[in-house]
Amino acid sequence: MTDRDQPRHRTLAIWGAYGGMNIGDEAILVALVSLLRRRDLDPRSLIVQSEPDEEANRAYTRLGLQPISFRHPLRLLGALRRSDLVCGGGQLMDDRGGLGFPVGFTAVLVLVNRVLGGRPIIFGIGAEPVQRRASKWLVKTMYSRAHMAMVRDSPSEQALTGAGYPAEKTAVGGDLALTLVDIERGNSSTEAQRLLLIPNRDSQRVGNLAATFDAITATAQQAGWHVTVMAHDRRSDYDAGELARMAEVLGNDDIEYVVPASLEAGLAHYRNADVVVSARMHPLLLSILHGVTPVAIPVVDKVRTLVTDLSIPSLQPDAGASDIAAALTAARAGSLDHVEPILDARRTAIGRQLDLAAKMWTAETFHSPDLTEAK
Repeated sequence: MTDRDQPRHRTLAIWGAYGGMNIGDEAILVALVSLLRRRDLDPRSLIVQSEPDEEANRAYTRLGLQPISFRHPLRLLGALRRSDLVCGGGQLMDDRGGLGFPVGFTAVLVLVNRVLGGRPIIFGIGAEPVQRRASKWLVKTMYSRAHMAMVRDSPSEQALTGAGYPAEKTAVGGDLALTLVDIERGNSSTEAQRLLLIPNRDSQRVGNLAATFDAITATAQQAGWHVTVMAHDRRSDYDAGELARMAEVLGNDDIEYVVPASLEAGLAHYRNADVVVSARMHPLLLSILHGVTPVAIPVVDKVRTLVTDLSIPSLQPDAGASDIAAALTAARAGSLDHVEPILDARRTAIGRQLDLAAKMWTAETFHSPDLTEAK
């Protein structure tokens, strides 16, 4: 029996860089589940690389999702047999993690889901160019079994098609976090100056930005800002470790260090900020969604693309104290009015492309999605 003959009473299984450790990935998941349910679709399984902690499990239960890790292959196969697969969100194509995560795992899940009668899609992912021959082979022979791929930006589209994914099955939409609903806008203060700094520790992607984060913190304090430093990734090898380093170097006087236990706890700090500074992409997007002007540190391509596309303020890593102070002051006085039409267009594109996927999933007879309808 082929996937053209399968009765279409399948649930959905979601796969991505989830597990509760990264606020951006968890925001993507919440947004994706909401998008699916608003179309009367039925996401039930969440495929994760490793076992989530208790806090993440509680969050997934509230979303109506059952986490299944690779440690339980029989349960995983069962979910792939009864579900269509959504490879949704996060950076699911690059060479940095070897051939396991993210390229290898994603490729295998797509292939297995197709073999078991599913109609898998790739939706809302980020992609970086891959150089390994094995990675390109996996994308060309196994990723390409997904019936469509919606990516968050043009560089991701170029990376995916450059590795061998069919261009006719690829479209640019936007980052799924942009579709988060019920976001409470920030409460900008009239007198206090509140800086939310989101540092990151990832030498492979951004290099060593420790001196930059220290300089921003010290300059902001000298200018009278209240500084909160928050980890976007809770792992000690990543942002949480950078917070520990900063606390040791800068001390705890008048600096609040936060490692949020959940997405909701992290979002609360965006609402209480006047300016957000980060070299990460998702903190910049979350800041905009809360109506708070961000300042980007553009050291990776996806952040440079965001700065260009949305015309948001930026600060070079080697900026001096005067440039840092000026950037913070300008951002606090700035406006995001010009950004909303751009974000609305991306939300519309995401919705149209997901509508095509929903039509494909629910049809008794399979028809390939025509992405020209959604571009």
